[in-house]
Amino acid sequence: MRQLCQVLRVAPAAYYAWQRRRPRLVVEPAWQVAVREAFTDHSQRYGTRRLRAEVQAQGHAVGRWRIRRVLKSHGLRAQQPRCFVPRTTDSDPAVRAAPNRLLGQPAPLPPTECRWVTSRTCPGRAGAGSTWPSGWTAARARLWAGTCATPCRKTWSARPYAAP
Repeated sequence: MRQLCQVLRVAPAAYYAWQRRRPRLVVEPAWQVAVREAFTDHSQRYGTRRLRAEVQAQGHAVGRWRIRRVLKSHGLRAQQPRCFVPRTTDSDPAVRAAPNRLLGQPAPLPPTECRWVTSRTCPGRAGAGSTWPSGWTAARARLWAGTCATPCRKTWSARPYAAP
């Protein structure tokens, strides 16, 4: 034994004192237990900021860096959430994404019975007198017969609108 102590440059009394000492039970502080429980309760998603807020709400005065050191010593690391990828396609052809609301529409009316909304401007000129009021009824639109009142005499665009 003396030869081993000489090689290690340790006094024999120090070696025997080390051999006689009792192993100490290391008790983990309550805040460390609270940190690990909070970490596992939240599916290992919480980082040091959220863990600090939760542990402090439980009454433990502890900072972020201490929590970070404890997590690192236990080999725990917060998992990053997966990036959002929208799933718009359903592989089942029997499942409809949205009902086709156009199938339930009545057949279109003939042009004499349609209601039209005129465009706001005459396509031929951009200036005074070429603007049209929007929201004309079918009776007024038929009077104009699709031409603007300005001297350009080009046809104006009209689009049908849904009757109330």
